[in-house]
Amino acid sequence: PVSSSLVRCVAPAQRADGAVALRVAAQGQDYTGHHVSFSYIPPPTVSSLSPSSGPSSSPTVVTVAGASFPAGGDVLCRATGAGGALFVGGVAVSSTLGLCALPPSPAEGAVVVELSFNGLDFSSSGREFAYTRSLSLLGVSPSSGPAYGGTLVTITVSANFSAGDTPACSFSGAPSPPVSSGASWL
Repeated sequence: PVSSSLVRCVAPAQRADGAVALRVAAQGQDYTGHHVSFSYIPPPTVSSLSPSSGPSSSPTVVTVAGASFPAGGDVLCRATGAGGALFVGGVAVSSTLGLCALPPSPAEGAVVVELSFNGLDFSSSGREFAYTRSLSLLGVSPSSGPAYGGTLVTITVSANFSAGDTPACSFSGAPSPPVSSGASWL
């Protein structure tokens, strides 16, 4: 026993999902006449994350697609990376969709996102979310141009680009025509 009023047992494997009667005995025999219900549920699976990446500087709400989610129930989301595991609350929107609000990360890199519906047993699907470098826009010159387009715009960003990056621009969702091969380095 854990204490005079607590006992811990490991649930044995069952052939099917469903509720079973759970009883306790003090000496390994003479089980209690009354019982509590314990439910075996199918293990959740995670098939995809959307988005699969987000900035390390701000929270990202991730839609988790999969199977065997308890619709409308609370979930515990676990993001495991090189720095260890982080646990955040979430919700199962339906039996195949869940939401996890991943917090900012102190570092870039991938974390594996898994779900639990009892707070102890997690999916083991191995789907990754990538924390990416964050860019800050510091200025634009010129700050206006004619509606027919064509103005060459210079944008100052925080010093987060590296040599292998391919910068791109978007104006209210409309991609910018390429300058050379995309946005250009100055």
